[in-house]
Amino acid sequence: MKRGTSPVRRGGLHALTLLTLAALAGCAALPTGDPQPRTVLPPIDPPARAVVVPGPEPGTEVVIGAARGNPPFYDVFGQRYFVLPTSAGYREQGVASWYGPDFHGKLTSTGEVYDMYQLTAAHPTLPLPTMVRVTNLTNGLSVEVLVNDRGPFARNRIIDLSYSAAKAIDMIGPGTAPVEVEALNVVYRSAADAGISESQVRVAAATVIPDREMFIQVGAYTQRENAQLMKQRVRNNGLGAARLQHDRQRGLYLVHVGPIVDAAEYDLMLERMRALGILETQLVTVPVR
Repeated sequence: MKRGTSPVRRGGLHALTLLTLAALAGCAALPTGDPQPRTVLPPIDPPARAVVVPGPEPGTEVVIGAARGNPPFYDVFGQRYFVLPTSAGYREQGVASWYGPDFHGKLTSTGEVYDMYQLTAAHPTLPLPTMVRVTNLTNGLSVEVLVNDRGPFARNRIIDLSYSAAKAIDMIGPGTAPVEVEALNVVYRSAADAGISESQVRVAAATVIPDREMFIQVGAYTQRENAQLMKQRVRNNGLGAARLQHDRQRGLYLVHVGPIVDAAEYDLMLERMRALGILETQLVTVPVR
């Protein structure tokens, strides 16, 4: 059985669960430890045919009223999450997970019923609902999904995809994948409005990934000397190869560790870094030299 993540740690916390956790968050602790194995084949058959309700044309912004699930902030497992005021310009690289049968039919944070065969996702801080494009950095597959739920609340994860969304970018087996998440300027009221079910998968054919490699960025400094000290610290503690990147546009010296090949290596490296007190990290891709 391939390595996946357990439902609770991967975040599929929905509206009702979240209310309970909010009351308990003050004394709860963030779960730690390795993800647990999971079955990769859902026990529920998808609908033979889904009713598709056309949404707005791509590139058209639809102004809608405030949706449920958008408090200024909320607490889960002792950690506070601040909801972004807007999704404009949001782009982030990190690791995605997915959630499926255990939450099928339960409520999402917007009050919709979760359907694992729709192209939806959970995100801890993007305003709900937000349309995003998720690209698997290991194979170039991308899919557009509607963020209508909160989560994941596990370490190292930036988005939790529905079963169909994960299937579209070929990450069901591994359970996780390094991805890039980009907010789109199209907003739908619900997954039904967007018409995003498995029968109408908005997934691009595998694109040609540019000559890029994945690294863990462990620091960004205005002074080269400080960047050199972090680079030496990484090497002295056996964390692997480290290199400096000079971002002339921002006037910063970046320290990158790697390259890394997949989400499993990313998780392992982050645990080793945390043990050394290196906490400010992020996944980045850079052109191959």
